[in-house]
Order: sequence, then structure tokens, then C-alpha cells
Amino acid sequence: LLTDAIASATDKTVYTVKVKAVAEDDANNSSYSEAITMQLNGITGLKYSDGTLSWNPVANAYKYSLKINGKETTIDASVANSVALTFTKSGVNEVELAVIDGKNITSSYAKLNVTVYGVYFDARGGKECKTIYLAIGDKMTLPETENEGYVFGGWYNLPGGPESNAKAYTNGQTLATTGDVVLYAYWTSRKYDITLDVDGGAQLAETVVKVGYNGKYVLPVPS
Repeated sequence: LLTDAIASATDKTVYTVKVKAVAEDDANNSSYSEAITMQLNGITGLKYSDGTLSWNPVANAYKYSLKINGKETTIDASVANSVALTFTKSGVNEVELAVIDGKNITSSYAKLNVTVYGVYFDARGGKECKTIYLAIGDKMTLPETENEGYVFGGWYNLPGGPESNAKAYTNGQTLATTGDVVLYAYWTSRKYDITLDVDGGAQLAETVVKVGYNGKYVLPVPS
């Protein structure tokens, strides 16, 4: 049970807090924690990294008002002091955050500009995929796509994939390019077995032939 704390004011709204747990027997009390910066009636320490907006904890937060390029979303204070962000355009995105207290009073907005880039997907005949927008250092979550008759072989920075000595992109890879990116789907033909029945005619050396979807092939002729 948390029952003891030390708070020192660094200004009228920002506090450095250390806490400890107190047991029935003082000998079993915990030591004080590392210092935690707590905000009252405002947002400090606003920063963005790897898809997440974070800030210093706010002691009297009831809700937060989040704006991305002017579009507002209300966030419950149960999110603690971080939230995942999704951007919808490349270039500079303005992010604003304010705290709303229990009396429904909104603080001034802290502001942060985040430069993001579009990752566009050329499905090369497959099912279209939505563009994603990431900042430098953000991890990629790459979509799956489908193409009848073909097997999806991943995303590459050039058409033709490994046959073009292209670079493969994978889930969890971080964006490291300052500019929009186009990724191309790589496909291989599905293989199918064709069973040949000579219907009493001469025997064939092979009675099962493997062919690729949309590929050229020559069937053996019974002698």
C-alpha cells in the first residue's frame, strides 16, 4: 500500500515526487523510489518516439484533449501518460495535447511538430493496400495482400524483388529514409499438378506434370 510520499515543487505546477510503501513494521518499509516528475494543471515533457506520444504524468488529469492537425480526440486519463498516434498525411503534422481536470477545465495546449513520410504499396496486380505514414525511427507494420494464382513473397524497394537485387522490407523494420517510400509486392506463380491419363494408350515416362499459374508449358505426347 502506497502511504508515504515526498514532493518538492520546482515551480507552481511541476513537482518531483518520491514514494515508498509503508508496512505495519517500520523495519519492512520500502526505500523511496526514484524521483518522478509530476505535472499539475498542464502538460510538460511532450515528445514523440516510435509511434507513441508521451508526456510527464499529470496529477489531476481527468481527461486529455489530443489534436492532430486541428482534429480533436478526447482521451481518458486511464491511458496514463502515453498514447499511440496514427498520422494520415506526409509532411509536418502538428500535435497538441492539453489536460482536462475534474471540473472540466482545459489547460493550455502543449505543441509538437512531427515530420512523417508516406510508405506507399504497389501491389503489382494484387489487392490494394493503404498508405501508412511514419516518422524516422518508427517501426513498420506491413500489410498482407492477395493475388489470384500467385504466392505473396514480401515487399521490396524495386519491382521484381530478389530477381532485381532489391532490398526486402519486413515487419518491425524502422523507417530510416527522409522521404516518401514506395514498396513493391513480389509474386511467384502457384504450382499445380496435372495428372495425365492416356486412357489405355501408350505409357508415359511421367503421368504427373507440375505447371505454374499463367506460365507456358508443353505436355508430353503418348508414343
